[in-house]
Amino acid sequence: SSGRPSTGRFTFDVFDTSRSSSTMTPGAHLLRNSFGTRPTSSSGSRRHETSGTSTSAEIIPSSVVVAVVEGRGQARGEVGMASFDIKNPELVLSQFPDNQVYANTIMRLQVLDPSQILLPKTAFDNNAMPQLLCQIEQEFPPTSITSLDRKFFSESAGIDIIRELCIPEYNSVELEVLNKYYALSAAAALIKHVQYSMNIVCSPKSLRITFTTGENVTRIDACTMRELELLVSTLHPRSTASLLGVLNHCKTYGGMRLLRVNILQPPCDLPTILLRQKALQQMLNSEELFYGLQFLLAKFPNIEHILAMLVQTPRRETFHTMEATINSCIALKRILDNVEPLQLLLKKSEDTLLTTYASYLEDVRFGRLLDTIHTVLHDDFNYEKGTLNKMIQQCFAIKPKVYGMLDVAKRTFREVYDDIYDLVEKQWAMELQQPLKVAYSTLRGFYIQLKFMGPAPQLPESFIKVTIHKTCLSCTTDGLVKLNDRARVSMHQIYSMSSGILRNLISTIINDIGCLYKLAEVVSNVDFLHSLAETCTLSDYVCPEFTDTLCIRGGRHPLLEKVGMQPFVPNDTFATKDTNFVVITGPNMSGKSTYLKQVATLQIMAQMGSYVPATEASFRIADQIFSRTGHRDDIETSCSTFLMEMKAINYVLQNFKDTSLIVIDELGRGTSEDEGAAMCVAISEQLMDSEAFIFISTHFELMTELESAYPNVANYHMEGEMEETDSGEGQGVLKYAHKLTRGCCMDEDNGRC
Repeated sequence: SSGRPSTGRFTFDVFDTSRSSSTMTPGAHLLRNSFGTRPTSSSGSRRHETSGTSTSAEIIPSSVVVAVVEGRGQARGEVGMASFDIKNPELVLSQFPDNQVYANTIMRLQVLDPSQILLPKTAFDNNAMPQLLCQIEQEFPPTSITSLDRKFFSESAGIDIIRELCIPEYNSVELEVLNKYYALSAAAALIKHVQYSMNIVCSPKSLRITFTTGENVTRIDACTMRELELLVSTLHPRSTASLLGVLNHCKTYGGMRLLRVNILQPPCDLPTILLRQKALQQMLNSEELFYGLQFLLAKFPNIEHILAMLVQTPRRETFHTMEATINSCIALKRILDNVEPLQLLLKKSEDTLLTTYASYLEDVRFGRLLDTIHTVLHDDFNYEKGTLNKMIQQCFAIKPKVYGMLDVAKRTFREVYDDIYDLVEKQWAMELQQPLKVAYSTLRGFYIQLKFMGPAPQLPESFIKVTIHKTCLSCTTDGLVKLNDRARVSMHQIYSMSSGILRNLISTIINDIGCLYKLAEVVSNVDFLHSLAETCTLSDYVCPEFTDTLCIRGGRHPLLEKVGMQPFVPNDTFATKDTNFVVITGPNMSGKSTYLKQVATLQIMAQMGSYVPATEASFRIADQIFSRTGHRDDIETSCSTFLMEMKAINYVLQNFKDTSLIVIDELGRGTSEDEGAAMCVAISEQLMDSEAFIFISTHFELMTELESAYPNVANYHMEGEMEETDSGEGQGVLKYAHKLTRGCCMDEDNGRC
């Protein structure tokens, strides 16, 4: 009969959307004990509930755990770090020297965005490393900080872990870290914590382990990151009003993570930047490549998470771990099915970088993995939407005749579903003359759903647990609850046996898992580049050049151009070794601060390999970018505005180089005018005695006189003019042009710019 499941071989399309609602509870991961719970009385309690709706911005929480340890005695200042992303099975080690305020440590932690930081207990002692702990607590207040016994930070245990867990094609890392005692110590403590506190055990020879030196990247400190709003808007933290929000069109988790890393640490080696520019140009010039990648990348949503599920062995089996195993294998098959189309598309391009990525995907292990998976899983998988359809796919993922007892459990479950369908959509629907439908959620199991218009229909007393949401009524009955109990037992049997079969399958393919790490790397990089290319299609961007001159014509702030209510006024920027110190004056609200942020933001975008919002652009590679555009007092640390400003500027003075880019907004405003002007000039004279590019806005007249004393200083100002009002009496309104012009702006009445 129409709409009834076939009694022959079970197929997924039996449970189509015409028979079962796909608007079930989304995002549920557990089949809770309350599934199918029977009411205490036969009649039950009739309770009508009208639930409201609530929406919130989707936030992907961090899953990175980081261990940090500092050397002792003569090795004080040497810091070892190890990080492990629970959703991405890669152990990353690093070891580096640091200063008294641990600037390098904070910058690296900022990039990693940890959810938990592990420190040795000695870091909490007054006589050991209090400064490191204080800096971490100050910069990462919401992050959990955990202390571990110092004995767990063992370099010998660290090298043993690398030998045990690292996959063969990355085992050269052992030579890189052989003498990196503190990186190894951090790795040992981290893996111990992950195993015993988080119950995560990784299979032998299954982890990608790398050592990073932090070279060839531009340093951006935490203060600069906040002030330029690289990741988060200062006014609306949950919005996308940030540089990351502007550039993020990624389809995969790995691509978005790589985009975030490149915003905080853009490369400073020219060959890498030029390769990315050429890849972007190829994507923008070829519609087939651009739209083909847009389509294919959506089929690789989260390779890293699937890898994590494959290499992590659960300490004990639960319904959640069994479901995760089944889902991971289903997702792995879908991903492997799309490797060849992605490889062929990349190979057709004429770009060096993209064809290199294509060569990585020619690995014969991909075909071998797919053949092995096809021996167990169905060949005709399609992506299923809706809680019910996904559950059905999980239950019938494994082919018939793989395991006889599993086939029996499937048959039992199918019979239970037939009974539920006949009871709801035939017997009760005909008796009540209502369009009743079978619905499913992981929380409630199978239940009855009725969509209506107008007043809610009246149901018999046998219909219990009635809830109403807008125009949708949900309920159940004693008979349906009994069938739910039978379905739950069958599902547990199916999931348990399926998980066992797939665990055996995983153990046979783990030796070929190295190719999946390559796939994850390729997809992340291609997705990152495609996101930059997609950003270029939404506005008028230009490919920048790299010379020894900073020259931008018609530059625009990418964030304000996107969210601004009015057309953005473009401005030019110019700096060379001979004119490297630019003083900007102008009235308040004329656009000085925005201009300074624009210069630094465009520098970051250019070094990422992205196009920039301008008509023409040429940049000099910067190995450090400093932004000091806003300081307020800090009650928590009893620091005044002036003291906070001096701390920030002192950090710049101690760390800037000839190849740095520095933007400073109204230096010296935290004290009196005379003291502020004198201090501003003194600091400026120290900065300008270098080849760094410095842009500084000011209201001090004394600063504009530097141009006549130093040949490398240039004065610019933001235009603004007074317009007379109709009332007369010499009063007027200041009109802002937001246009940068050569020369200085002076208010002759008070001697301020």
